[in-house]
Amino acid sequence: MPASEATTSHIKAAQFDFTHITMKELAVASKALYDEGILDLGQHASLSLHYFAVEQGLNQGSGIPSPADISRAENEKIDVIAMQKANLREARQSGRSETEIQFSEKLLNTLENYQYGGKGRFFASA
Repeated sequence: MPASEATTSHIKAAQFDFTHITMKELAVASKALYDEGILDLGQHASLSLHYFAVEQGLNQGSGIPSPADISRAENEKIDVIAMQKANLREARQSGRSETEIQFSEKLLNTLENYQYGGKGRFFASA
C-alpha cells in the first residue's frame, strides 16, 4: 500500500479526539494530519513541540527528562481545542502581532473543523 494510502487509512482508523488526548497522542495525531495535508508544517510543529520538549528534557535545566513529566505527557489527557482558544484569547489581549493571532486562529479553526466538521468521529451537526 502506498504511503499516502497508509496514512489515510491510519487517520480514518484513528479519528483523533482533540478534546481528550495526551501530549504523546497529540504528537502522533499531529504527524498523521500533517502527512495527510490537514495541518501545515507550522501547525504540526506547534502541536508536537510540547511532547518533544518533554521527551528530550528540553524543559529541564539538566537536559534530562523528568520521569514525572514524561508520565504526565504520556498519560494525562488534555483538551487541545480549549487550550488553543485560551492561547488565542491571550494573544489578542496581550497585543501580539497580527501574524501570531492569525496563526492561532487558523490552527484553532483547523482543529475544530477536524473535530466537529465531519473528518473526525466527533462530528456534531449544527
